Amino acid sequence: MLDLRRLVLVTGGMTGAACILYAISIGLPLWTDGYLSPLSVSVTAGLWRSCVKSTLEPKFEVCDTTPLTCDNMPEAYLSQCLKLIMTRTFVILACILSAFSTLHLLIIGITKKETRLSVNIGIGLVIAAFVCGTIGMSVGISWATLGGNAMGLAFIPNIFAVVFSLCSIIIVILIFKYRSSTKHELIT
Repeated sequence: MLDLRRLVLVTGGMTGAACILYAISIGLPLWTDGYLSPLSVSVTAGLWRSCVKSTLEPKFEVCDTTPLTCDNMPEAYLSQCLKLIMTRTFVILACILSAFSTLHLLIIGITKKETRLSVNIGIGLVIAAFVCGTIGMSVGISWATLGGNAMGLAFIPNIFAVVFSLCSIIIVILIFKYRSSTKHELIT
């Protein structure tokens, strides 16, 4: 017999893992990595900080925080700035929604109380976290690869978070479809 309570708890754990992976991705300083060969200068950037480093004499490294707004941004860099801000926004939203869906699914699994409304909220939170994570990752790829730069290491946890969110959606929908088709209680 299928233990639906355990599946709900496992799904809550998967969304919790996605939340942690989104948080790691947000904090990692390496979203993009580029190199300007004529100047022997490397450029690395994260969502909150960017650095320029020279490998020629005189060697230097300059780091600064990236802007929180696009006010007074030159027209040539406005698109890149907006993509950065959209990436931040959607990945942070994905992290927050994943946290809420984790709490919600764990409460359903632990308290053994479910209603049609709580089930729909659970499904909605998991789907919203996935959509925000996917949009954030897609816009982030567009931002990071602008000008031929390479994607940085921060995309690895982000990609895993999106995959965990997708798996959570599939499991949650299957659980509640199984429960509604068999007329079994979710928690026994």
